Amino acid sequence: MATSTRRLPTPAFPAALPAWMNAKQLAVADRCLVSLRNHRTSKGNHALSIRSQRNTLLDFWSYCRKVPGETQPEDFEQWSTNSLVMDRQVVASTQRKYQNDVRAAYRYWVDSSAIRNNVRAQVGCDIVQVSTPENSITHRQPRELNGDKQRRSFSAKEERQFFRGIKEGIAFAHANGSKSLRSLQRDQVTFFFQTIAGPRETETVTVNVDSFEENPDFPEFGDYGMVRIWGAKIKAWRTVPIDDPALPPLLKWYVENVRPLFLSADNPDEKAMFLSERGTRLTYSGLYSRFRICAELSNMPVELTPHSLRHTSISSDTMAGSSLTMTQKKHGHTYASSTQAYTHLADEYVRGEHIRITRARMKNAKASGNGQ
Repeated sequence: MATSTRRLPTPAFPAALPAWMNAKQLAVADRCLVSLRNHRTSKGNHALSIRSQRNTLLDFWSYCRKVPGETQPEDFEQWSTNSLVMDRQVVASTQRKYQNDVRAAYRYWVDSSAIRNNVRAQVGCDIVQVSTPENSITHRQPRELNGDKQRRSFSAKEERQFFRGIKEGIAFAHANGSKSLRSLQRDQVTFFFQTIAGPRETETVTVNVDSFEENPDFPEFGDYGMVRIWGAKIKAWRTVPIDDPALPPLLKWYVENVRPLFLSADNPDEKAMFLSERGTRLTYSGLYSRFRICAELSNMPVELTPHSLRHTSISSDTMAGSSLTMTQKKHGHTYASSTQAYTHLADEYVRGEHIRITRARMKNAKASGNGQ
């Protein structure tokens, strides 16, 4: 069933400006929106498209309680990540459409000296472009171009090659004193965490340092025996046990030695587990961009995406003997059929299962006297 939160509502135009705006903000918003409407109307744009863009802008401003001249790239990034992705689970193609609406509007206002002067007179600040390549989805992603049918897990060989490529990148950066060292170290931990715990990308970026806890069944894993994950898609928490002994010490090393390098003096108490280069919570767009960098380092096929790590986690658990129910609960699927759709069994595993089953049946047939 389609979720009503996947699309922003499109009210009849013109809609009243939000009540939270003060007099100066109302003046700025009205001036900007009217000028944009007149500009697009003169270009022959359809009224529905103009209304949709207006509504997107109001949604962005209402999220951060700011208007042009006050809004900054950080506000746009938080709106995209927290409101569109985490709260409403907006798909990448729709998220990009909303971002394009905001970027085009701000481009027009920044280029207009009359608008710039008006905004400066009202709020005392210059209007700046809030949508940048670093905080936006600017191009169609491979998963959109290829379609859902092309989504797959890493093969065992690809998984080894992927993480080997990151480790080689880390070694090179360390040897050459490159600034990319800490980013690659963070990437190694982030993507290995995704491979083992299997969270969605939007769930990965919401994990906090205090999301981890001890697992009484495996005290040797220390503080990283389990992780609590908020599933925005199903609106529920789930506790995921860490089942690979290589992950807990890697997480501990990251928290103690790598993560502090990302913390900024302006926000030393940031709780996010995985941080951006600016010391803020890593966003969905940032995660995707870093994956593409690591994938290029490792010469990965273009159809592999961060979501492929989730497919890999589910497939690996299945081949390791995890029951369908356990795998379903670990990965936060409402229906077992979803878990089954994510499962991609390696040819070696299928061949091994065939040999095991055939030999067991031959043994049973011989024992019962039916085998020749």
